[in-house]
Amino acid sequence: MLSPRSRRSFTALPEEPSEEELARDWTLSESDRAEVWRCRGDEHRRRFAVQLCMLRQYGRFLEDYARVPVKILNHLGRQLQLPPVLSLSTPDRPATESAQQQRIRAYLGYQPFDEEARSRLEDHLRMQVAQAVLPSQLLQQAEDFLRFWKIILPSPSTLGRLAAAVGSTGRQEILDRIAARLTEPIAEAIDNLLTLEEGAGHSPLFDFKAYPPEATPALILSYLERCSRLESIGVSQIDLGGFSSPLIEPLSQLARKYDVQALKRFSPATRHAMLACLLSDAEKTLLDHVVTMNEQYLTGLCRRSRHAFEERHREFRKRAKKGVETLLQAMEIVLDSRPADGHLLDFLYRQIDEPALREAMEACREFKRLEERGYQDELRARHHHLGRYLPGFLKLPFQAEPGSEKLLAAIERARELEASQKRLLPADTPLDFIPAAWHAALERKDGTIDRSLWETGLALAVRDALRSGALYLPRSRHHVSFSHLIYSDDRWEQERKGAYEQLALFSEGDQVVAHLTKEFEDVARKTAAGMSANRFASISEGRLKLHRRDALELSDRVLKLRRLIETSLRPVRIEALLREVDSWCGFSREFRPLIDAPTRAGNLYPTLLAALIAHGTNLGGHRPKRARHFGRHAAVCEPLVPARGNAEGGQRGPGQLPPSPATERGVGIRNPLLFGRPAVRNSAELAADLLLPSLLWLL
Repeated sequence: MLSPRSRRSFTALPEEPSEEELARDWTLSESDRAEVWRCRGDEHRRRFAVQLCMLRQYGRFLEDYARVPVKILNHLGRQLQLPPVLSLSTPDRPATESAQQQRIRAYLGYQPFDEEARSRLEDHLRMQVAQAVLPSQLLQQAEDFLRFWKIILPSPSTLGRLAAAVGSTGRQEILDRIAARLTEPIAEAIDNLLTLEEGAGHSPLFDFKAYPPEATPALILSYLERCSRLESIGVSQIDLGGFSSPLIEPLSQLARKYDVQALKRFSPATRHAMLACLLSDAEKTLLDHVVTMNEQYLTGLCRRSRHAFEERHREFRKRAKKGVETLLQAMEIVLDSRPADGHLLDFLYRQIDEPALREAMEACREFKRLEERGYQDELRARHHHLGRYLPGFLKLPFQAEPGSEKLLAAIERARELEASQKRLLPADTPLDFIPAAWHAALERKDGTIDRSLWETGLALAVRDALRSGALYLPRSRHHVSFSHLIYSDDRWEQERKGAYEQLALFSEGDQVVAHLTKEFEDVARKTAAGMSANRFASISEGRLKLHRRDALELSDRVLKLRRLIETSLRPVRIEALLREVDSWCGFSREFRPLIDAPTRAGNLYPTLLAALIAHGTNLGGHRPKRARHFGRHAAVCEPLVPARGNAEGGQRGPGQLPPSPATERGVGIRNPLLFGRPAVRNSAELAADLLLPSLLWLL
């Protein structure tokens, strides 16, 4: 029930708590701080604050103060205006510690874990077991209920033994309740699964434990037979209502761990109940396996058909291309020739052999058929493999969501045809699920419907409907209706009260509204009382009026720190930074002439960088003052970069580009919000500020 790791996790404090955890779990209210300040000495105040938050959050007191992280200590110290410390020592007098814990219990309203509390907790846990709560969940349930009742949690070992005792007793009660619901024929059929037949290598029960290999028609058919065997046993008639899936699955996994001989050593009631859970869970698993294997096989079938079609298409496209040339040549002869004897056909055959002409005609006709129904022909040719298991697959108990009734009717029609051994499809057979491109290939020359192609289309439609949820299997695990995933009205009525108690929420809407109204009025009252001392805003004629920007003042220390950072930054030249970025990603190689013409500049690389800087910093057509390393190349970039408006008015003439983002406030290399002078942030951000507008303009 409780491992050593779980015992340590009961009071394991986070080593590096986040700001959210500090604010949520380790924040003291005004009344908390007043209670803490009743202690004498900083060390006692820190210990009192830690134990106060511990009891409120974890339901028990901390035994080892050395385990308190420094971040939590200093977070509490800042709230109490205490100097920072690295650790918290153990008190010298145990009596002082006991007195402080008694004060905290009285302040928070907690009661000790006595015999009355133990009896109350055991009764409540038995009630949870009766409601099909897992034994492994009882420990967390016990903690939650004790915290909700404001009872100090006992030691982890004591609470673990109590939950384990109730859980073991409760699990046997659950097994007895399940066994009592089984009929004698079902119990007898379950026992027959443990009988090892002569010559068999394993018992029939082993078939329901195996995991399927690669999907094949024979394997899918064998799994469908296993589903039919479960149906003959009467698994669908096993009543497990009132027992949740998280309760049934562990019992099923427990039964999977035992072999036949070990299962026979259990009492009949325990054995029957465990195997009933196993078979009920196996039915869901088998249905999921069958659906998954069918999907895998159909995907492979379509892939093989597509590959075969494409291969034939490539072959006949070459033949059809030659055939079209032959037919065009023949038509030119027919249209342009006037033989003297008037025998045009004989003249044509003298120019082009009749077999070659007919071969060209057949190649074009075959290519036309391949274009229209080649893929469908490949699917039809592979239907005999699909037909080995498809009738059994369509016998599964499918149900449809609203809007998919026609597909369900097509499944029922396929079942009727299989039962009557008829080969021809009636005229009123549903075709709505068949793709429109298949309709030409679906109709035979005699006007009947091709059953092989119709069943293939039905199988693909069922696969897609199971994927989307339009079709579902109620007794499966993963392919169920969405309504099956939410609480029913009866179940919610049973669990509603306990859910609200566990979450510590109001169970009625009027109580929630009254609580929120009270909180709102309290906050509004406190806000109105403190508006007179608020330097940022006031309320004038029922409206909020701001006196200044909602930001903190910059102290002299912050300004001094800014100046210190500014003077400590190493100057970074923009051209050097561009060269460095270019060495990383090689962006300069993407700037190529639009036409293959020789460049007038001998070394275009410095000129390109100068153009990028001039455009990215919105310097316009004048020479960059600080680009001394570019020399004469700085002037070459002037015709490459048109002026985009002056920096003062921001006006631009017709045909000019908009201002660069580098001139916006706080963007680019100048950031007056930080230091009031050019400041480099980092290589990636500066490269983006310089390169993006240039790339958009030049490319």
